[in-house]
Amino acid sequence: MSLQAQFVRSKGQPLFIEGERVVQMDRISLRRGVVAVHFISSPQSILQGVAFQSDKGAIKLSDGSGVKRVYIWHEMDLSPIIRHEVECPNRELKLWNVYKATTNPDRTIADAWTNNAGMIVQEISKERRRYYCSDGVGDFSKQDLVFEIEIELE
Repeated sequence: MSLQAQFVRSKGQPLFIEGERVVQMDRISLRRGVVAVHFISSPQSILQGVAFQSDKGAIKLSDGSGVKRVYIWHEMDLSPIIRHEVECPNRELKLWNVYKATTNPDRTIADAWTNNAGMIVQEISKERRRYYCSDGVGDFSKQDLVFEIEIELE
């Protein structure tokens, strides 16, 4: 049974796979700060990344504009460290892994939470977490994407 089916059955509650807690989404308590994403590894068989969402606030882009959700892709020719100012009046930043999926030869989409997608979250400190992510392609593998986030409070 896929992780997606198991998450549906559990109504989105964490699952335990080989003794490790697997989630679809992480929720970080944060009102305002800078979030730095540091991509550590990815086999690059498909393009992967992380999505941030602030339901009641904004994530500031490099042009100064603000958005509710942003996808940050792990592309080899770009810096492995990306920083965004984040404002969450409801004190919650949501994040999850994303990946590109080919639906037919002419169409590629950003996807999340399908098939065997999930994350293992390791809290290193109050300000730093490491994520081991499985994309939705193939079997569950916590090595499909590894990244850390560091939060600098304002």
